[in-house]
Amino acid sequence: MMHLKETPTLLKRVFDFILCHIPSKKDNLFQIVLKVIFIISLSAAIVTTSVFVGYFAHEKKQQSLISKIQGSWNTAISKNDNSIYKTLKKQNSDFKAWLKVGTGVISYPVYQTDNNQFYKNHNFKKQNSRYGALFFDKDCNLDSKNTNFNLLIYGNALPDGSMFTRLEDYRNLDFFKEHNSILLTFPKEKAAYKVVSSFIYGKEDSFNIFIQYVETAEEF
Repeated sequence: MMHLKETPTLLKRVFDFILCHIPSKKDNLFQIVLKVIFIISLSAAIVTTSVFVGYFAHEKKQQSLISKIQGSWNTAISKNDNSIYKTLKKQNSDFKAWLKVGTGVISYPVYQTDNNQFYKNHNFKKQNSRYGALFFDKDCNLDSKNTNFNLLIYGNALPDGSMFTRLEDYRNLDFFKEHNSILLTFPKEKAAYKVVSSFIYGKEDSFNIFIQYVETAEEF
């Protein structure tokens, strides 16, 4: 039997394992090649594991942030607490409105800045994030009532189904019927819309409705 003090620790075992896989002068060419391959494979495995851990850690953090801001919004709205607008504006001065699609399948704050790049890879806290945030096109004049005819909002599509990913579900007729309303809640007014059509728009398409901002009811 071994005395407890003689029992190798886990750290020592790991160290001994790595040490025996490091090439030495005693090794022949074949053993050296095998050990080099092992070291390269182990390094690749460590890097890959780190990337995956970082990816899922980021995903969990972003989902937590999203859930928190959605919870604050839903609680405030249920209590008719208009201070939520000041809170969101204080958190991020770029806040403009809250977007709710259908029964809430999409429910997020919408921001606007002077370019259409920033919120592609920054969240509502202006932190780097592949989730990004929903944002109005920089040319949308939200101070003009006429712009309500044509508002363009961008959003990313994520593997976890968040942000604008669910928009693709409008291909399904049942989803279309269940979520055929859109509500934009601004600090001083609400704008309700009915979904009448949806389509996939590609860069190669010549239909440029997203570029042409209408100014009058007649033109619309």
